[in-house]
Amino acid sequence: MDNEDKSAAALNLLTNRVLFDFISLQVDAGRMTVAEAKALVRFSADEVIKGAPDLHDEVKGLAILIANRFDETDYGQA
Repeated sequence: MDNEDKSAAALNLLTNRVLFDFISLQVDAGRMTVAEAKALVRFSADEVIKGAPDLHDEVKGLAILIANRFDETDYGQA
C-alpha cells in the first residue's frame, strides 16, 4: 500500500469513527433514539448504493454491522 492509499484509508477510518462516535453521543444524550440512528445508517447506505451500485453487498453488510453495534452499546451507562 503506497502513501496515497494509506492516507485515503486513514481518512476513511477516521471519518467513520468520528461519525459513529458523534451519533453514539447523540443517542447517549437522548437527542436521537437508537431507531433514528439505525434509520440514518439505512438512509446513508441507500444513498451510497445509488452512487456506487457495484458496492451494494459490501455497503449493506456494513450497514447491518453498524446497526448491530448500536444494539450492543449500553447507552447512559457511564
